[in-house]
Amino acid sequence: MSAAANDIRIVDAVTVILRRRGRILLLRRSAGVRSFRGLWHGISGTIETTPLEQARREVEEETALPRGALALRATGLPFDVPDERPGRVWRIHPVLLEWTPERAPQVRLNWENDAWRWAEAGEIGALPTVPRLQEAVARVCDPGRMEEVLVADREHGAADLAERMLDLAAALPPALPLTTDPIERPIQ
Repeated sequence: MSAAANDIRIVDAVTVILRRRGRILLLRRSAGVRSFRGLWHGISGTIETTPLEQARREVEEETALPRGALALRATGLPFDVPDERPGRVWRIHPVLLEWTPERAPQVRLNWENDAWRWAEAGEIGALPTVPRLQEAVARVCDPGRMEEVLVADREHGAADLAERMLDLAAALPPALPLTTDPIERPIQ
């Protein structure tokens, strides 16, 4: 490894994709933060504990939404994003949480963000976002990408992986219903 490579600091961070009724909560970073000011992002923060625990903590801190109203749907494989400042790389751990109550969440932002909005996944590319936000979304919302995570998982036991597979199956579109009717049934 070269001396320059040794000077790079890798910082683990979580990016929470918070979903409600198929839409994703995006926050706009305020002028008071050190990096990526004014850009839209998922709820994020430096990991001080496990990625899942940090995800729940960040949602509570940045939006005032209660942890009890959130359900884990998926975790994605981490990926690296260079910081705006040289010598720092963010290792992003994507986490998909679902807002479970029927009522709309009452988002209250802290100082880190100055605006919020719900967006379809397809709208994200048209917005000024932090680097690779679409990658974070794909890693937890695209069933094909979620399968990658399960196959690569060497940390969790069979029961946890089975539960995550059920979540994955629930996210897939419903199968066509089986029928015993003949195909040549006349149209009425």
